Amino acid sequence: MLLNHPLFTNNKKALLQILLFVLCFITGSAIALFSIKKALVVLSLIIGLILIFVCITNYKLGYAIAMGSGFTIFILSRYFMDAFPIGWIVELLIYSSFLGLLADCIINRKSLIEGIYHPVTVFFGLYLLYLVWQAFNPEMNSIVGWFHFFRRQLMVFLLFILTAHIIISVSDIKWIFRLWFVFALISALYAILTHIFGLPVFEDAWVMASSNRQNLYYLVDGFKRKYSLYSDPAAFGMDMAATTLVLVILLFNDTSKNNKVAYFLIAVICMFGAIYSGTRTAYLMIVSGIFLFLLMRGINRNTFLIGLGFISVFIAIMNAPIYNNLFINRIRSAFNFKQDASLQVRNINRAKIQPYIHENPIGGGVNTSGGQGMEYNPEHYLAGFPPDSGYLRAALETGWIGLGLLLLFHFIILRSGIYSYFHSTEKWIKTAILVATASIFSFVIANYGQEPFGQIPSCFLFCICIAIIVKSDKISNNAIT
Repeated sequence: MLLNHPLFTNNKKALLQILLFVLCFITGSAIALFSIKKALVVLSLIIGLILIFVCITNYKLGYAIAMGSGFTIFILSRYFMDAFPIGWIVELLIYSSFLGLLADCIINRKSLIEGIYHPVTVFFGLYLLYLVWQAFNPEMNSIVGWFHFFRRQLMVFLLFILTAHIIISVSDIKWIFRLWFVFALISALYAILTHIFGLPVFEDAWVMASSNRQNLYYLVDGFKRKYSLYSDPAAFGMDMAATTLVLVILLFNDTSKNNKVAYFLIAVICMFGAIYSGTRTAYLMIVSGIFLFLLMRGINRNTFLIGLGFISVFIAIMNAPIYNNLFINRIRSAFNFKQDASLQVRNINRAKIQPYIHENPIGGGVNTSGGQGMEYNPEHYLAGFPPDSGYLRAALETGWIGLGLLLLFHFIILRSGIYSYFHSTEKWIKTAILVATASIFSFVIANYGQEPFGQIPSCFLFCICIAIIVKSDKISNNAIT
């Protein structure tokens, strides 16, 4: 299929065949002449070059490859015991796909901002400019720390542009959601299997190699948190919660019985994934997302029954005479704020650090707090201070000005989603906007206790949602199913 791409002429096809032959020859020679490890390194480089070539020549396929890589890089890293950093692999694939998009725009004489000029896009760009300005923050000591932070934010911005260009019609939205559901389902099933049969030997060895990981993943009450294909249980739990929310909304808005059954089954599996992650924020995400969904849909028979059903389930979980179930106790603790010791510690830390926030309107500089601060700015006042919140990190590192810009950015996204929902006339487009807005809202709530934005592969779902909101008017005028 790749050889049939319009970019390939007959001469280019012949050149590609020769190139593939040479690569195969090099691979065979490496296996014959070198050790297995060195041969694997050579093979990995060859595969990487081929994938980059594919991403540049077909950016939509490159997007799918990048998303798939986002769901596999961490388990590969654990298999090799973090012997080398591999997070850059996904970034490189995204940059290559964006380069392919840019080349396509030049060849076909299209504008890169065509169809995506929107308040969300503009403000996203302005926020990036503010982060560029942070490179000159006098409180920050490490330009390397700033570069690593800004590089990730730039990747998310380019991923958003790439996603927005891929989403042209309703069929594109369905394709991109199906792609996400496949990877999310695999992740949830892997978590369920590891819960039933235990972790593979290399996974367990990776956890036991660090006391910090042992304390984080194996809790004192016996609860073993699952992280599946993700970097950590929190990222896994939040994505499973967001995916469950998306599936539930689609379930109540789809007319096909087969689709309803599929959505229900995948939602149940992803919900188990969220539960096994032990991420209490995940439960808050589902509740907040359902709340916005019901609010936007308005009061009618269906929303009344849905709301009544969720309230009944919530009351049953919180009050059922079951006291020795680790999963139910974990869910209950998410809503028992008075007895949450970790929440009390966070409140104390926030109260202590507030004077610093008031005195530094542009913050202490990016990657200066928490573990990143110890790595890049060890002498900084914020180094080692645990932000434990995306909003608190923004206030500490980019100041109350940066926090205000971040909150305004979230407001513009949500306001645009709500506005587009009530002004759209296409039923399926309204459903897609509803899904996107509720998902973004759940992540906005999660950002109070976690740091969900910018992580891999969560950034794909985030960009899908804001791209749907930005492109909703254009898709409505060209609704091809």
